[in-house]
Amino acid sequence: MFEELEVYLSSAKDKFKIVLPDLEKKQQLMFSNLIEKLNTNNLNQLKKNIDAIMLEISKNNELGDLKSQKSMELNHIMTNLYLSINFINNLPIENMKKKAIEYFEKLYPDSHFTFMPKLGGVQLGFRIKIQVKNSEKSILFHCKTHSHGRISSQNVSSAAKDVDLKELLVYKFLELSCFGNQVHFFFDDKKKFYVATLDSGDSFMNFEKYKSTTSKEEILSNDVFINGCIASDLLTRIFGLSDVLNNDGNFGISKNLQNQYCFRILDFRNASHQVSYINPTIFDEWLTSNSRFSYSKDFVLEILKKPKQEKIKMASDAFNKLKILINGSLNLIKK
Repeated sequence: MFEELEVYLSSAKDKFKIVLPDLEKKQQLMFSNLIEKLNTNNLNQLKKNIDAIMLEISKNNELGDLKSQKSMELNHIMTNLYLSINFINNLPIENMKKKAIEYFEKLYPDSHFTFMPKLGGVQLGFRIKIQVKNSEKSILFHCKTHSHGRISSQNVSSAAKDVDLKELLVYKFLELSCFGNQVHFFFDDKKKFYVATLDSGDSFMNFEKYKSTTSKEEILSNDVFINGCIASDLLTRIFGLSDVLNNDGNFGISKNLQNQYCFRILDFRNASHQVSYINPTIFDEWLTSNSRFSYSKDFVLEILKKPKQEKIKMASDAFNKLKILINGSLNLIKK
């Protein structure tokens, strides 16, 4: 797994053998001790040792004459150390790509896979475009770590937590209820657990775009969208989620193959690990549209603040439809 890294380190060590004899004893001892620790037994410590060597080369005034005499060797050393650091930093994402290919190759054999940067969010991830064999069809998935997994800014030493099974339940619930997109899971272990969701397609408009291109009156008369917001508010409270209706980029509408509007939840934030998710006040809080989720936008609050009896009927209708959709999806799976 570390063959490429070993090549970089070996090349740097070889050049150091040329440079060391020209150093004073003090520098020889210091660099020799650091060079001996350039191994892949502990990647976190390796990064620290590389940083120490690069810092000493950059700042040490006593290397002044040597830098001019052995500039090619020193540049070679620095280049290989930079490459080593870059390799270590990219290990988590490369491992994730490998797992994605292993998983999707089983679903789409002999297909061509193209990786692209993730569009946003803090979780480590990427987009993967799958060009299906003998077809003009391509499929796009958005892949990321689970909500308590590694984030894009973390270094090797950052510890991910175990995946919360409730998060996976929510993803599957949203998929089966047609509130969310098709979802897949692949993993190394409970910490290195990854989520892949199918792209929503060109017809999807998140709420930010929807409200900028559509009049307020038209939005408030769109029953599919209104009912979706009402049901989403209750679902987020039941599952203990956040970052749904208070994030304009995480929900919106799209059109299905029959050109009918569908409400969509693109993403959410899972609650912290909890022993219990029981909250006896969920229904009352939802009924009064309390500000537990910081719905700061008047638009969303206007949708949610309905007369109680009307809101109860809307929720009942929405959940009956969800039940029908989920049962339909489960029947398809059984077949």
